[in-house]
Formats: sequence, C-alpha cells, structure tokens
Amino acid sequence: ERARERGEAERAIASQDDDFAAMQAQLKLTCQEIISLRRAQGAKDVEIAGLQRDAFKQREAHDGSVKALTTELEGQRARGRDLTEELRRSRAKVAALEAQVREARSESSGVRESEREW
Repeated sequence: ERARERGEAERAIASQDDDFAAMQAQLKLTCQEIISLRRAQGAKDVEIAGLQRDAFKQREAHDGSVKALTTELEGQRARGRDLTEELRRSRAKVAALEAQVREARSESSGVRESEREW
C-alpha cells in the first residue's frame, strides 16, 4: 500500500514539476514578448521624436515665412498709403492748374472784349 501511495505521490510531484516547467516556459515566452514589445515601443518613441522634431522645424520655417510675408505686406501697405497721398497731392495740383487755366481764359476773354470795345 505504501509503495502504491509513494508511487502516486511521485507521479503527482512529477506532474506538478511538468506543470511548473510548462509555466516557466510560458513565463519565459511572455517575458520575451514583453521585451520585444518594449523594443518596438522604443523604436516607435524614437520615430515619434524624429517626427516631432521635423514638425517643429517645419513650423519654425513656416512661421519665418509668415513673418517675412507679413513684413512685406506691411511695406506694401505703407507704399500704397504713400502713393495714395502722392495721388491726392497730384490731383490737388491738377485742380489748381485747371483753376489757373480757367482764370487765364477768363482774363484773356475779358482782354479781347476790352480790345473790341476800343
């Protein structure tokens, strides 16, 4: 009877050892998967960091372009204001010259009438 019980106990222990070995193998595979996933995540993190650097550089370049265009636009607006003022002054000069021409014609007409009267 004892021999039978001892045999059953040894089989139970052997079965537990097999279960333990299987669990260890599964744990090793799980650890390897975790390591692989961490490496992949690290590679993705590096890739993301590179993309973020590129995006930052592009944004800086874009911001620089926008600033340059804004400066150019402000310069063109100032030039437009200057040209508008110059046009206003030119129109005022033309109006003054037209008034002088009308006055000269009026005087000339008056002189002709005076000459006729003489």
